[in-house]
Amino acid sequence: MLFSTKNLTIGYRKTTPVLRDINVHLEKGQRIALLGANGSGKSTLVKTISGLLPPLSGHIHLDPKMKISLVPQMKNLKLEFPMSIYDSLVLSQSSHLPFWKKWKPNQLDQEILDRTGVKEIQNLLLRECSGGQLQKFLIARSLLSGANLLFLDEPMDALDSSSQQNILDLFLDIQKEKVLGLFMITHNISKNWLGYFHRVYRIVGESIVEDKFT
Repeated sequence: MLFSTKNLTIGYRKTTPVLRDINVHLEKGQRIALLGANGSGKSTLVKTISGLLPPLSGHIHLDPKMKISLVPQMKNLKLEFPMSIYDSLVLSQSSHLPFWKKWKPNQLDQEILDRTGVKEIQNLLLRECSGGQLQKFLIARSLLSGANLLFLDEPMDALDSSSQQNILDLFLDIQKEKVLGLFMITHNISKNWLGYFHRVYRIVGESIVEDKFT
């Protein structure tokens, strides 16, 4: 089990919780999607499970050996610093290495760069990138991180249908190489995607319920 919640209530004030009595779990190798309208509490849930926000009540169990990576929404990015996509990846990956070492992509890393489309745009400055290019960068950075659990916050919004399909196929193939879990939150999901997920949850009012698609 990568994480599980029991009777979890989340929000920013105890008097006005966003979501109540949440009971969800994610096992190694599983992919879960959470659907909900903008402002319904999806991002708040991810921030709480990943430890960025304290829960109002209830319990969260996390595998203590787990490494978490979050693909944020692009609106939360700060792009003022003049750095290329590749240099930014080198910086983020080298931060996990001894100070005298510099990250060099291995075969799997190269595959991630190729299949996300990042290799084609790696010399662009972040501030020069389109929304779709930035989205590819964020996804590649998360996949390169070596995390066991990936939280994906609206990861497909800025991508065309072909890029979306490529990313979903890449997720499946990466999971064959590495045991990891994927938790994707989105306001919309294509019927063609449903077969990629082991469970799909939906936010209804202040509750989270499991969708049963037939």
